[in-house]
Amino acid sequence: MSHDFTHFIVPSKDSHARVYDSRTFELLREVSAEVPLNAAALNPVIDQLVVAGGQEARDVTTTASTDDQFVVRVYDKIQQEKLGELKGHIGPVHTMAYSANGQRLLSGSEDGMVMLWVFDPSS
Repeated sequence: MSHDFTHFIVPSKDSHARVYDSRTFELLREVSAEVPLNAAALNPVIDQLVVAGGQEARDVTTTASTDDQFVVRVYDKIQQEKLGELKGHIGPVHTMAYSANGQRLLSGSEDGMVMLWVFDPSS
């Protein structure tokens, strides 16, 4: 949910995350990733969003997988372009939340780790 409650984001197993208007449920934006998505969050200060997920843990050993399937992907909310990736999890990411000032992000994964990402406010 956005800080002003005007829109919200929904991740999906179809590898897309969609931003909807909270009042009309109109689709406003859509980003796509290379993996099924379990989690998404909207930055409360700047026009960025993050998505993450990954292949189900039970399937990782039985199918080909890539090293970057468990990364947190950062997107420009307006242009819908990928800005970067945050690497560190080794299992599917299931939850994420920004701090109120948008300078920190927590991500929680099936690997048992909760990661705190701290962003440089000058960049």
